[in-house]
Amino acid sequence: MSAFNEQIQQSIESFDLTLVSGSVKKVMASIKAEYDTKIEKEEFKIKGAGGSSDLWKVPVSAIKVLPGFNVRLPSPELEEHIDYLTGSILEEGFNHTRPLAALVLEIDGVLGIYVYDGHCRLEGTKRAIIKGSTIQTLPVVVTDGKRVNLDDLYVMVHNLNKGKELAPFEIGLLCKRQWKNGIDEKTIARRMNIKPQYVEGLLRLVSAPKGLVDAVISNELSASEGIKMLRAHGNGKVVAELELMRKRAVAEQQSKALSNPEPAASAEQDGATKPAKIRLTARHASNAHVKKAVSKHGLALFQTARTIKADPAYDNLSETTRLALDKFMLLLDEAEKADATPVDTEEGNQGVQAAA
Repeated sequence: MSAFNEQIQQSIESFDLTLVSGSVKKVMASIKAEYDTKIEKEEFKIKGAGGSSDLWKVPVSAIKVLPGFNVRLPSPELEEHIDYLTGSILEEGFNHTRPLAALVLEIDGVLGIYVYDGHCRLEGTKRAIIKGSTIQTLPVVVTDGKRVNLDDLYVMVHNLNKGKELAPFEIGLLCKRQWKNGIDEKTIARRMNIKPQYVEGLLRLVSAPKGLVDAVISNELSASEGIKMLRAHGNGKVVAELELMRKRAVAEQQSKALSNPEPAASAEQDGATKPAKIRLTARHASNAHVKKAVSKHGLALFQTARTIKADPAYDNLSETTRLALDKFMLLLDEAEKADATPVDTEEGNQGVQAAA
């Protein structure tokens, strides 16, 4: 990760702000924005907010961005998305059915219109203008910001996200901001319409060691796999596990190249010597081979344990070993009983009647 991108990430993770609302009419008059209509759509209404949410035609140059508020992290995929929006705006114009959403806030004593939904579309418009677009104003749903708090705003960002979906790590940053403000995991999950266990995992992820975070942000490792690793190894050992996975992935890649040298030779002839990007998965984990063996031979291991328990020498084992084995066998007994349980009586009677 570049120093610039790391600086942006730190700005996002440390974002905090005391919201000071301002007068919509006052700021709109100062920038000569044009009033359009009153907004009735519930999706743009912030819970607990006072005042009205109105649609305005706002000069592009007057729309401001709060540094660090947008949780989207720099990435090639994000750049590709913004480039697509830029091209679309140049060719088709701005899609007025998807206005930006903004608050009127007073920052450092100055009133301004600050976008909280539509950062990519705003950036795409600015790039389109540089390339020759004549767009001067954008449709913006503007709220005066009365009684709006940051936690309500974070929920809105998640719920209004209908363009390029937020990555799991970016959703985790929204969760962390609310958690830091004293909101519990269950409440965060309910408000953002995600499962509490997912919130717990995302909070682990955004607070993970830098090495793991970088691997997830760069798409070297999936967020779900990163969360699994954190639950299994904790923050203290997860980086060592990550490095081991990298070594295994590199060895796997080299082995494939040796077994199939023709594509590599063709790439060299074409001048493409850049190695393929490594993607770390569960098959590179330190216990991957053990898990595979247990999955394949688990039933046989159970049966072998039963044979050991039936052996005359079983009583000669230490008490600790026997207790551990008995607990293990109890799991098998319960599973076999569940498999042998007859179907529900009513269902069975229906089956008999149908057969008759």
